[in-house]
Order: sequence, then structure tokens, then C-alpha cells
Amino acid sequence: LNLELGRLIPDKAARLFDQGLPHGKQAAMAKWFCCESAKQAADYAVQVFGGMGFMDECPASRYYRDIRAATIADGTTQIQKHVIAREMGLLG
Repeated sequence: LNLELGRLIPDKAARLFDQGLPHGKQAAMAKWFCCESAKQAADYAVQVFGGMGFMDECPASRYYRDIRAATIADGTTQIQKHVIAREMGLLG
């Protein structure tokens, strides 16, 4: 389910962008969902390797660090949630 949503949400944002339509909410949703899904997958990968999952020699360690950095770039998860709420008119 996460893989399919990870394809559909960014695709919708890209289509809106290409059509010159407002796309801020969809772009924020795409970044939030995809980053959270990738973070969860990287966390599982580290757990599979146990203690070795944190060693630099283990690819899972690098994936975990990379996704943590991507989550922060262009706005944290909290900022993305704020953008979504604002676009939905949920902020006063």
C-alpha cells in the first residue's frame, strides 16, 4: 500500500504543477508521506541487521542517515504538516 501511495501522491502533485494549478498541499503531502515511509523502511532495515545495522560498513546505516537528512531538507515533517493544514483551511 505504501509503495502504491508513494507513487500516486507525488504523481498527482506533478500533474497539478504541469497544469499550472495550485499544488502546494499535494507537494507537501508527497514529501511527508514518502519521507515517513522511507524512514520506516530504513528503520526496519537497521533492525534486521541488529547491532551491525549501525555500523558504517552496513548499507542500512547509510540509508538510515540519508533518509534522516532528506526528511529535514526542504522542510521538516512538522513544516509539511503545517503547510497541509494551512492549505486545507484548518489554521485560524
